[in-house]
Parts: sequence; C-alpha cells; structure tokens
Amino acid sequence: MPMRVWRTYGPSVDVWSAGVILYVTSHKLQATSYKLQVTSYKLQATSYKLQVLALYGGPYLVVNSWLIIYTWLQHTDVDVPHLSADAHTYMRGAFLSIDRPYPPLIDWLHHRIGTTHVAHHIDCTIPHYHAREATDAVAKAFPAVADGGVGIR
Repeated sequence: MPMRVWRTYGPSVDVWSAGVILYVTSHKLQATSYKLQVTSYKLQATSYKLQVLALYGGPYLVVNSWLIIYTWLQHTDVDVPHLSADAHTYMRGAFLSIDRPYPPLIDWLHHRIGTTHVAHHIDCTIPHYHAREATDAVAKAFPAVADGGVGIR
C-alpha cells in the first residue's frame, strides 16, 4: 500500500515506498550511464569520451561532494553531544542540528537551508520560503537555544 504524504503544493498524494524509489532511481542512473558509454564507444572518439566524463562525471562529483560537506557542517559541532539510543528523541535530535551563518549569496542560492536548518528538522514540511519565519518563531519560543545553545546561532 502506498504511503500518504503531504506535499507543499497540494493535498495528500500516493507515493511509492522509499525502497521502490531507491530501486527505480538506481536503475535509471545505471541505464543513463550505460547509454552514455555505448554512445561514446560507437563514436570511437576519445575526445567524446572525455567530454561525456567532463559534462556528467565532473558535475556529479562536485554536487555530491558539496552536499556531503554541507550536511556534515549542519550536523557536526564540538558542542553537539553524541546521544545514546536511550537518550535520543526526535525533538532532541532536531534541536541538536546546527544553524550556521553563511554569506548572503550562498544563503540565497541554498534557499537559506544553512541558516534555517533547526526549523527544518523540527518540521520538515515547512516550505523554504517560510523557513526564516519558522526559525524566528523557534528562537522566540526557545530563547535558551537561541542565546548560545547548540542549535540556532
């Protein structure tokens, strides 16, 4: 039975389970990679093979590296404790993520996810265009966190 989830732009819709989505996505990526390889071998052009690698492989590596670094920065800090399974709760984990200040251009390009990350973990259904308001509301409701706590900086 499909999951029911709330979408930002509409009512609840049926979606596939995470396992099916992962399976389909993986196979689509493999098929695309295979098609690119077959095309480059059919043309037998070394320059084309390098062009395919540059246009697909390079950006893929850069984007995924950036996402890993960005995610690591939002969930790692010397002040963030490592909780045991007994001590961890969903909300405690949400408040232990980090809002990091970034330069205005980077903040704008990333839809302010770096500076509104705690609110995203508290309620992941908040659209990015309301994340600043949500972050301000969280800071007002939990001043101990906002004033030098781990989460909101």
